[in-house]
Order: sequence, then structure tokens, then C-alpha cells
Amino acid sequence: MKQIWLTIFASFGSKIYIGILQFLTLVITARVLGPEGRGQIATIIAWSTLLAAVFGLSLHQVSIYKVTSIKDEGIVKDLFSSLFFLSFIFSTVAIIVYLYIYLFTGNKAFIAIPDNLFILGLMLVPLMIWHSYSSHLLIATDKLVYQIKSDVIGRTAGFIIMLVTLYWLNFGIYSPVIGILIWFAISISIALFILRPYVNFKLGSSLNNVKDLIYSGVKLHINTIGSLVLMSLDTIVIGHYMDTTDVGIYQAASQMIFSLLILPAAVTSVLFSRISQDGVVTTWSQQRKIIPYIMLFILTIAIFLYLLSDTLFIFLFGSEFLESIEVFNILLLAMVGMSFSQLMVSQWIGRGLFIQAGIITVSIAACNLSLNIIYIPVYGITAAAWTTVASFTISIITNFIFLYYIEKQWHRRSAHE
Repeated sequence: MKQIWLTIFASFGSKIYIGILQFLTLVITARVLGPEGRGQIATIIAWSTLLAAVFGLSLHQVSIYKVTSIKDEGIVKDLFSSLFFLSFIFSTVAIIVYLYIYLFTGNKAFIAIPDNLFILGLMLVPLMIWHSYSSHLLIATDKLVYQIKSDVIGRTAGFIIMLVTLYWLNFGIYSPVIGILIWFAISISIALFILRPYVNFKLGSSLNNVKDLIYSGVKLHINTIGSLVLMSLDTIVIGHYMDTTDVGIYQAASQMIFSLLILPAAVTSVLFSRISQDGVVTTWSQQRKIIPYIMLFILTIAIFLYLLSDTLFIFLFGSEFLESIEVFNILLLAMVGMSFSQLMVSQWIGRGLFIQAGIITVSIAACNLSLNIIYIPVYGITAAAWTTVASFTISIITNFIFLYYIEKQWHRRSAHE
């Protein structure tokens, strides 16, 4: 138990550092570029993230499950060659779809987005896909510490490049996206260097694995698509019905919330690593003790930030982002559900419950999207915040039922041992 807490603290420390850099990027660009500039950046990153997630087919998480269920060193080499081949195919399809949306929809999806910014967004997609694959291969092979280091180095370099291009070269709205491109490129390069014992470009030996990966990915992908709708499509819907200024105001609040999820994200990375080595049951014996402490910490932070939100936002972003305060206070309620969902996701995936998780998540996401489409045109960005709260309230209930189910299983197993 002591070892897992030490690993969590190490992962948490790195994510705090990365979170600080992301937070500083948000504050700096909000100050320099204003709500409209932040809105343009948020729109292009939301589309890139959406397409990378949709066409990534959730194979990054499937790879964790494969290594966990097949205790064979050769599986990692097969996974590498399969994922490398599929990332090329998926990236090509995603870019074609991206271009189609941009060129043949009258630019309705990218209103007020300059062409050069769109091109940078296009370049993000393949990097996002392979970054997720390579990071999870590191986690699956019990190299979490290297995954942490690769992201820290990449994010630091990206932040420095963002500052240079923003203040010295005056690249404006292009600077944050260039910084993200540098982050992914460096992180991927380091991951490939660490994974070199598993590098395998011979697809012939793993064609059956490709088919199995796609089959498993399709089952899990239902859950990923649902999660994506819950976490990011509100930004796109706001951009469609309103303007980039509203997107910027909403995204300032939502990005603040996401930056606060670094602790559950750190814990989840450690849990995936432990599951790949010890299995879901052994990991649950430790995970069940960790969750209450993390949730208590999240609740304390939420209350503290609610009390300070007015002063905090004015100090960080300036008076142009006053409307973000109300959205942020509402989203603090959703942060509790987001944290709990993240802490439980390793058990859903580790147990291979892809379809069950997918059906639940898609049902919640469909409800969320429908409510956004109905209420955002009428009530604006606060409607998006409240529908997010409602969605993650349902998520808390379903994850608590799942926790109760696996807890009963664990007690039953422990009684027989």
C-alpha cells in the first residue's frame, strides 16, 4: 500500500507541474488574446481533440487490457506494430474528415477561424492519436515513470515555445497550438526511445491482433465517444449557436475545472499501471482504500474555490471574463462527478466491461447533448454548465452502483481465501 501511495504522489507531482503550465498558458493567452482569441483556440483544439478521440478507436485503453489479460512479453511487440499501422490509417481518415468539414460545410463549423490555425489543428490530430497510444504502452509495460518524464519534458518545451512565439515572434493565436504540437512531438520521441525494445514494424506477425484490437476497440469506443460528448462537445455547441467570445468565456471556466482534475488523473495512471501488473482484483484491494481520501480532498478544494472564485477570476483573467465566474461555480458541482468517474474507469476497463460502460456513458451523453442543443440557444453558456452537472450526477449514481457490485465481489472472494 505504501508503494502505491508513493507512486501516486510522484504522478501527482508531475501532473501538478503540467497543470501549472497549462494554467499559466490559459491565463497568459486570456490576458493577451482576450475572450475572442481564446474562443478561436478553444474551437480548433476542441475539433482536433474530438476527431483524434473518435478515430483513435480507444485502442490506447484496449492495449492496457490486452497486456493485463495476456501475460506474454511478445504481446507488447505485437501491440506496437498493430498500433503503429492503425494510427497511420486512422490519422489519414481523421484528416480527410477534418478537411471535408472545413471545405464542404461553408466553414460553418469554423466561423472566424483563420486558415493557418486550421492547418495547425489538422497537424495535431495524428500526434494526439499516437501520443495516447505510446503513453499507454509505457503504462502497460510498467514504465509509468518514463511516461511521466516524457510528458514533463515535452510540456515544458511546449510552454517555452509558446512564450517565445507569443511575446517575441508575435504569432498571436497560433502560439498555444504550436506549443501543443511541440509538446506532443517531444513526448512521442521520448516514448519511442524508451519503447525501443518493443519496436516492431512487421505487421504480418500481428494481423490477427489488428482484427482483435479493432473488435475490442469498437466495444470500448462507445464509452469513449460518450465521455467525449460529456467533456468537450458543449464547447462546439456553444461555438455553433453563439460566437467565439462566448466560447472563450465558457472555456476559461471549464479549463479551470479540468486543471483541477490532476489528482484523480494521476491516481488513474497509477491504477492502470498496477492493473497491468497485478490484475483488477489485487488492485481493487488498494483502490477501495484510496478513493475516499481522494474524493474528500476534491470536495474540500471545490468548497474552497467556490468561496474564492470572484476574486480568483478577476485577478487571473481580468474583468473581460466576469461571466466565467458563474459558469465556474456551477461546474464545481460537476467536478465531483468527473473525479469519481475517473477514479472508477480503470476497473471498468480492467474487467473488460466495455459494452456496459459504453451503453451507460452514451445514454448520459445523448441526454447531455440534447439538453445542450435545446437550452444553449435560449439560456446561453450557463445552460451548458448545468447540463454538465446533471450528466455527472447520473454518472455518480451509476459508478456508485458499480463500486457496490465489485465491493461485494471482493468481500465474497476475501471470505473464501
